[in-house]
Amino acid sequence: MNPLPKKPRKSHSLTKKVQGQPSWRLASKDVEAFVTEQGGHLGPVIYDRRGSKLSPFEVAPWATEPLDRSLPPVLQVMRGDFFCMPFGGNEAPYRKEQHLPHGETANADWKFESMVKTGIRNTLHLSLHTKVRTGRVDKYISTVDGHHAIYSRHVISGMSGPMNMGHHAILKGWQRPDFNQFLPVRPGLCEAYRAA
Repeated sequence: MNPLPKKPRKSHSLTKKVQGQPSWRLASKDVEAFVTEQGGHLGPVIYDRRGSKLSPFEVAPWATEPLDRSLPPVLQVMRGDFFCMPFGGNEAPYRKEQHLPHGETANADWKFESMVKTGIRNTLHLSLHTKVRTGRVDKYISTVDGHHAIYSRHVISGMSGPMNMGHHAILKGWQRPDFNQFLPVRPGLCEAYRAA
């Protein structure tokens, strides 16, 4: 007799301050990651490889220092990897849209939706209602036991028109003697498609 499948377990929305920023923690047996509330920046990320802890993403050296609040939030939070929509910014409005550097997705406060553990997969789901171009972005960050990887997906809904998007990864310097421990780097799949 097969037991009923376990229901996914939802967690609470509590954040803790990590290197100056309120952040959600996501972990598997092999990876521990933090995602900031402001800007949804992924970092720090710690990989446990054969007992050796590796942290390839950079966190801005000013992360815990008091900063000029007139700086764009992306510079106040800057760390790891973050989703840019648009990638860059615009000095002159485009169709009456004036974006902060790297857009609201890299600057605004994200809302906690859920933290779900299903089998060996842990997934953090955050959302953002954009205002410059009205719509919604759902962020899904996952870790999987036995995988030395972070899985990231962004679903954009309720908006249309041209927009250049991308991820902005900030890796620790290539000059580090231990950097080759992170190699080989294998690219992931980035697919854009129109939802039905």
